[in-house]
Amino acid sequence: MTAAIIIIGDEILLGQVKDTNSSHIADNLLNVGVRVKKILTVGDSKEEIVSALKETSGSYDHIFITGGLGPTKDDITKSAFLEYFGGELVLDENLLIELKLKFEERGWKFHESNISQAEYPDSCEVIPNERGSAQGMLFHQNNSKYFAMPGVPHEMEGILHSWILPYLKKESTQSYLKYISIGTIGISESGLSEIIEPLRNRLGEIEIAYLPGYYGARLRLTAEGADQSDVQKRLDNALSIFRDKIEKYVYSTKGDTLSEVIGYLMREKSLTLSVAESCTGGLIQDHLTDVPGSSDYFIGGVVSYSNDIKDKILGVELESIEQFGAVSSEVAIEMAEGVRRKMGSDIGLSVTGIAGPGGGTEEKPVGLVHIGYSDKKTSKSNQYQFGNDRIINKKRSAGMALGMLWKNLKEYS
Repeated sequence: MTAAIIIIGDEILLGQVKDTNSSHIADNLLNVGVRVKKILTVGDSKEEIVSALKETSGSYDHIFITGGLGPTKDDITKSAFLEYFGGELVLDENLLIELKLKFEERGWKFHESNISQAEYPDSCEVIPNERGSAQGMLFHQNNSKYFAMPGVPHEMEGILHSWILPYLKKESTQSYLKYISIGTIGISESGLSEIIEPLRNRLGEIEIAYLPGYYGARLRLTAEGADQSDVQKRLDNALSIFRDKIEKYVYSTKGDTLSEVIGYLMREKSLTLSVAESCTGGLIQDHLTDVPGSSDYFIGGVVSYSNDIKDKILGVELESIEQFGAVSSEVAIEMAEGVRRKMGSDIGLSVTGIAGPGGGTEEKPVGLVHIGYSDKKTSKSNQYQFGNDRIINKKRSAGMALGMLWKNLKEYS
């Protein structure tokens, strides 16, 4: 089955808000055998929305639409639906009562404009939204199904996972689509390509995608066919051909994040962790605590942005800072040892660097980062030289710190 996605919103076209909806929808549709072939972004204009609906009409099995379902005047998606699909706008009295109760329970004021969120074209089937007030809609036209959802990612994801994906899974009777998502750290997508491409003629009917990222490159293998067992066999066979050549970089073949894999290893080895961060400002700890249950192993951390905090809280010697500089292998190691000692954890992880855009010197340029690691047997550090972009440097530093932690956890005994 094929699909198109229509993203509605001036804020997307103006660059004020990032479109995360299309990637989330497309990624999850693969799991139910639906492949996205086109993504359109249009503004809050009835003419543009209707034009996009016409462009996708009959060309795809499913069209997924997000945005423009709110109660304000610029939310004109329903008006476009009436023009394209026909029908009349009707007020659902039961839904209106439910919305008023939901607002009351959450302590929100129910405005007159919110009444419009209980109004829907009579040509659609209403899809319930448990996370908000803008309900979803399902239309049928020209042998295609149109699923409309609110643009707020949290609400869109709720409707997608609770209603739309189960609906699509039930009706799926065509080819079976499956992919393997392989997470790597310490190798670029071009590095993966150099290893895998010479073997491509041995991989069979497999699609390969190399996906770069600040937290490591990801490799995706995709196969499609009428027989589920044959599709899985082709994927497993393809992976077996080159896995030993990239094994040292692979942290997951199940789509897990690096933080999740670290969590598995921490629990498996009954270890605890603490973190000291400087240039990343808490980003490493943020990733670690994205994992539910991370309190089982993550004790806590310190954002030691100033040298004073490095000294007073972590116990970094001022002499080390004066002799080697705050951004140095020596200080990174002392930070890791200090936070491990302070928190009483089995492992200490640290990062210190020059995120930029200022603060660099000829000897220590912007993008220089040192990552420290300490456990009961060893203390060590790694040095990296990134670029000039502050935000990217923070993300890459956090990614490499998690990668260093993962590699040491694998060998920990």
